[in-house]
Amino acid sequence: MDKLLTQYNHNLNEEGYNINSLKGNDAIYSNIIACVSIGDIMKSLLGPKSRDKLITNRYGEIVVTNDGCTVLKSIQLDHPASKMMVELSQSMDNQNGDGTTSVVVLSSFLLRKSLKLLKGTSLGFAISRGIHPIKIINGFIKACKITLDSIVSQSKSFTIQSPQGIDLMTKVCKTTLNSKLISHTNPILSKYAYYLFLLNNSNNMNNITTNLINIVSIEGGSVEDSLIFPYFIMEHSFITPFYPKQSSLNNHFNIVFLNFSLTKNLNNNSSNIEFILKEEESNIKSIIVLLKKLGISVVGLVQDLNHSQSQFMISNIALSYFNKAKISVLKPFTLDQLLNYSSKLNIPIIVNQNQLKSIKINNENNNSFYKSFRSISYQVINNKSLIHFDNSNNNGYILPTILLRGTTTMELNETERAIHDALCVLRNLIRDPKVVPGGSACEIEASKKILDFCRENNSSKINNEELVAMMAFAESLEEIAETLCYNSGMDNHLEIALQIKNIHINSNNSSDIGIDLKKNKIGDMFDFGVLETLSNKMAQISMATEIVTSILKIDEIIPCT
Repeated sequence: MDKLLTQYNHNLNEEGYNINSLKGNDAIYSNIIACVSIGDIMKSLLGPKSRDKLITNRYGEIVVTNDGCTVLKSIQLDHPASKMMVELSQSMDNQNGDGTTSVVVLSSFLLRKSLKLLKGTSLGFAISRGIHPIKIINGFIKACKITLDSIVSQSKSFTIQSPQGIDLMTKVCKTTLNSKLISHTNPILSKYAYYLFLLNNSNNMNNITTNLINIVSIEGGSVEDSLIFPYFIMEHSFITPFYPKQSSLNNHFNIVFLNFSLTKNLNNNSSNIEFILKEEESNIKSIIVLLKKLGISVVGLVQDLNHSQSQFMISNIALSYFNKAKISVLKPFTLDQLLNYSSKLNIPIIVNQNQLKSIKINNENNNSFYKSFRSISYQVINNKSLIHFDNSNNNGYILPTILLRGTTTMELNETERAIHDALCVLRNLIRDPKVVPGGSACEIEASKKILDFCRENNSSKINNEELVAMMAFAESLEEIAETLCYNSGMDNHLEIALQIKNIHINSNNSSDIGIDLKKNKIGDMFDFGVLETLSNKMAQISMATEIVTSILKIDEIIPCT
């Protein structure tokens, strides 16, 4: 196979093909080879004992990672088909948070088999002629359906808040984190992820999301020094001293966001400048007095992009009055930041002075103009300013935060990605509380059922060439097990994969048998605690089949100007 790829690349170079104007088999072969090359890069990243990639850019920056999505984002690709593989990985990451490497590797295995089928050689024997792409597609789709049915039959459902459910969710979380660069922190990170998700969804388990879980990374210390808070922490600072005093109105900290300038544009007419300055000072004073009467403790402003001499939309006069009123002022935000924090903290934004001045003192509806927190505190850790917005004792939505600690930026980035993947897995489990065995048990069982189907229908109405394609699909699934064993450093990886396959074929109730690559033991994956989510495994198979069928349908690359 490798000789075939090398020879084909050589032919392209010798004949001077332009990759943007290929047709027929040349287009199909070019697309397949481009995608297979991506799979070859990603193959060593599969499994809990995967290798790592060292990525450098033109600025000399270095990243060491085994995260498939991160690797693919970093690679500069020119071939349009290879970019489809990157989009596949990103789509998998967006939907499931995990399985980005698996889906790309399986796709490359299927495409490698497809190239053999197109050439007329597959499964150890010669085919009289190459198989048409549409027949390969039909065979793959049939095999995919059998695989998905097989995986569903292996799944086990559970009740989320039961002891069994908590145990299964923790095991799935550990399985996900085992394949990460920072897998040595697995026990504590899985607990962090589970606790964060419980906090985030304590009020409404039906409206689950990972977007509102806040992750703050701080260099220094170890992962064990990380802390979880049941409220939102903002990476930001103040331009005034922080006044840790609650409002006298409701014994809370009240915060307001202002999306307008406290200053007025001065005219160039020097005869009016003294009058304008006095008017501006009077206007600022009246606004701050009103804020004080409303019990406002903290004010957030937006940057004044029209002011060329300052990045802030606040004058020294305003700062002076804010300090006299003991009102803390946050460093001005960009508009996007203001909108983001307004959404996350549910803080209203007042858009003009008239709206602010229309607020009446001691009105019951005033809380619609500002947000109250039980406590707001300020701390600095390793030169990083943090503002704690504690609303944990009030009824309402909880936005938990984890302060991640790590020795280097690289470790923190990997830990943050690992936490994200674990949270996505937990989210998917709550949406669909079903798990399946890991350790390639699903792939081997599905391969067995596909081959059984092919034997049973060898003389039926199903086209023999489609059956050959289905057998190629089954072989690709088995290669997942072989690759997992090889990446774990097993000298006899082919024999071990064959041993698992024989157990599935010859033994009853063996559908959950796989290999625990941490212990290098074959056994029941439910007993070993090596589990995956049903939704993730189904997505891997279906998305890999979809991208492969899409690539096989392409018979011409048309350049656009």
